[in-house]
Amino acid sequence: MNTESLKIVVGGFFHETHAFSPRRTTASAFTWIEGSELITAMQGAGTTLGGIVSELTQREHIVIPALFAEAAPGGPVDEDVYENLLARFKTSIESALDQFGRIDGIALELHGAMATPSISDVEGNFLKLLRAWVGEDVPIAVGLDLHCHITADMLSAADIVSACKENPHRDVMDCGRRCVQLLEAAVRKEIRPVSVLTKARMILPGNADTSSGPLQALHEQARQMLRQHPAVLDVSLFNVFPYANGQAMGQGALVITDGDAVLAAKLSEKLASDFWLRRDEFLDTLPTVEAALDKIQENPKERPFLLADMGDRVLAGAPGDSIEILRHAQHRQRPLRGAVTVTDAQAVQQAHALGVGARFAVRLGGLVTPGLSSLETEVEVIALGPGSYVVSGPYKQGTRIQLGLAATLRMPDGSVVIATSQPGLIHDPQGFRSHGVEPIEFDFVGIKSGYHFKLNFAGIGTALAVATPGLSIYAPRRFAWSNGRIWPEHDVTADPLLGPWHSANRFA
Repeated sequence: MNTESLKIVVGGFFHETHAFSPRRTTASAFTWIEGSELITAMQGAGTTLGGIVSELTQREHIVIPALFAEAAPGGPVDEDVYENLLARFKTSIESALDQFGRIDGIALELHGAMATPSISDVEGNFLKLLRAWVGEDVPIAVGLDLHCHITADMLSAADIVSACKENPHRDVMDCGRRCVQLLEAAVRKEIRPVSVLTKARMILPGNADTSSGPLQALHEQARQMLRQHPAVLDVSLFNVFPYANGQAMGQGALVITDGDAVLAAKLSEKLASDFWLRRDEFLDTLPTVEAALDKIQENPKERPFLLADMGDRVLAGAPGDSIEILRHAQHRQRPLRGAVTVTDAQAVQQAHALGVGARFAVRLGGLVTPGLSSLETEVEVIALGPGSYVVSGPYKQGTRIQLGLAATLRMPDGSVVIATSQPGLIHDPQGFRSHGVEPIEFDFVGIKSGYHFKLNFAGIGTALAVATPGLSIYAPRRFAWSNGRIWPEHDVTADPLLGPWHSANRFA
């Protein structure tokens, strides 16, 4: 067996772009990690790149860091940010080739749903350029989010494409490890990976948790294919981010086999067809805000309730400026004490100007998302600072989250608002504790996440998803998907499938 250490370049970028958000994602939203710092930060981190770096290290390969850039999901990314990313990544590749003479492979974490105003498929564009930089002989493996908008360009430029399988994403490290295992086997010519992708022309209006319902059944079907067919190396099911606006959007079924393109095509089409047949099962039945607050009132022993603010999920690209849950709680006959977050740069600026201990009248929230109301209240400033923290729970464990500036504001009834100057991922209890707020001390905690918070808040309270207004909850005919036809927005029953698309066969 060949055990020579391989020289593998690692890196990537992460952004999920809400095409219909009025708030653009600028350079200030991104954090960058490069060089040796990338390896240190990602060793054991709860991310796909963390899985890549950990697996390469365990297998005693030479890990060559490029860069990793990340921003919270949001509106289209400014063009200059992507141009900067391209320039820096190309420099990293050139430096690696200068230092090592050759590289044996590249392993990347990409979200798969990043867009700029002019490029709806940033990852596909990036991978095509990367392929041109390194040539046809360097294998490229990519670990994607299962909410990726996977495209033909991604598939043709990369050799191994795999996604995490669970929502919430408890298996992102496994995805990275799997990419490394397949990449190593391909480099050593132990396998000849070929991939086929088929899509159902649909988005998921709801019911997107993989632990139950139709997605649980579809993933079990995929696992059965792996067990029944020795030639099958991996099966990824892509639940396309519904607020992307790319061409050929749909629920994707990607099958990788060891040299058997016919089998891959057959299984891929079967899974895509079953997505389509089960389309009416992808609906949510969520309580209204008032119904959720009633449940909290009636069940004190289950507090704190962890309320997923489904309409304003920053983890789904919404601006995070909704204050609706707390606003409803304040107007009840028997008020409930809550801890929530809100993106409100004006309130943060006021608080920083006045200082800790100051009391002032403020209008919180509703600054960006059309149709949202503000909450007029008196507050006391109880903490100020830079809005950053390190994730403690499984999803993105060890990652430093940037929120701009932050102000912790206490209302007369004891409810607390953590206001931040920019949207950020606060799906982890440390996002509250780092700002002086202990979640267990409140009747409810409002969280701008629909799924992943369940992993990081495990054991703290009772999770409950709530039908709140905002940009990250599906409503028919609300957005204009201009680059393709998708169910349930369009009638596609005459031609419900897209594809198949095949990977380039570089290992023949």
